[in-house]
Amino acid sequence: MHRAVTDIDYILKQARNLATAKAETTSEHIELKPFLKTLTTEYLDVNIKITGKANSIFGDKKQLRILFNNFIDNAKRHGFNEMTEEPTIWIEINSKNKHQIQISIRNNGKALPSDFTINDFLAKGRSSKQEVGSGFGGFLIGQILKNHGGEASLTDKTDLELTPYNVEFVITLPK
Repeated sequence: MHRAVTDIDYILKQARNLATAKAETTSEHIELKPFLKTLTTEYLDVNIKITGKANSIFGDKKQLRILFNNFIDNAKRHGFNEMTEEPTIWIEINSKNKHQIQISIRNNGKALPSDFTINDFLAKGRSSKQEVGSGFGGFLIGQILKNHGGEASLTDKTDLELTPYNVEFVITLPK
């Protein structure tokens, strides 16, 4: 019974998020570092490190909050279970060029399945044959990136071999 209530609560929360992601985007000036630091207070069981230069963008705060929360939630739900070391997420903010910001979201959870595709994750919410989630998170991320004229990519596993993290998504958003 507890699992059913938890699942229903999750589905209702994601349905509210979907309504927000499908709503008209209301852009406002967002200082990224302070905005992201507010998220860290919601995740006391995960070490979240925010680095990079202070940058700002124009975007919808509610939608971007959902986007970053979904990346963190996905790491917690799928990457950090059965970990022996401290779950850590690194968020690094950099300017890509004078018109775009790049935000790297890395974690030290288990590596993604070899059949994971970023395009399926963002378009359909499904990311691999091994996927165990509902698909809401990835779909919402894709919708919010579309709303903001942004994009996401996934760093190849072989490029992460000598790093403390196993997964890296790179988000590009207009300034």
